[in-house]
Amino acid sequence: MNENENKQPEQVYAYQWDYAKQTEQEARTRRQESKRGAVIFAVVMLVSFALSFVGLIGAVKLAPSVPEEQSDVMTVSEISEAVYPATVLLYVTKSGGVGFGTGFFVRSDGYIVTNCHIVESAKSIRITLHSGAELDAKMVW
Repeated sequence: MNENENKQPEQVYAYQWDYAKQTEQEARTRRQESKRGAVIFAVVMLVSFALSFVGLIGAVKLAPSVPEEQSDVMTVSEISEAVYPATVLLYVTKSGGVGFGTGFFVRSDGYIVTNCHIVESAKSIRITLHSGAELDAKMVW
């Protein structure tokens, strides 16, 4: 027998590049990354709000000191009920579209604290209060 007769034929591989399939795959990857980014953003915002909330609670405790056995300890739901009326929802119109976010009153004369990226480059800002009332606002700092 000849040595060439015992050899297996070489495998030939052919690849076809498809622009449409590649574009679809890249779009799918971008959507997945966008969703992952949105989830990360939501978690960061939640943690930031929680830390702000904890800081606000610490600043609100103005009651005179009482012995530990007489102190009233508020539950989380009692704290959130007490602070919730100070929370507002912001609707912002920008040159690139619209956005929204949350903020809270820090002064009795109407100053609200929110994240800078929510209001930067804002053309108009509309807030919704806890009561449902809507008011116009403007960025100060």
